[in-house]
Amino acid sequence: MNPAALRNEDNASAPVLYMALELSNKSWRLAFGDGTKRRQVPVPAADLPKLGCGT
Repeated sequence: MNPAALRNEDNASAPVLYMALELSNKSWRLAFGDGTKRRQVPVPAADLPKLGCGT
């Protein structure tokens, strides 16, 4: 593991957003959380406009 990744930079009070992706051929599931609240969003596979990153 990279030693720089383990360094604590006094930002323990900064908010953190956790994100996970579950990808399949028909659907994708995005999960978001901050350590207390969690949200899961189903999206049709490869629907980039629905993710907000396509045209």
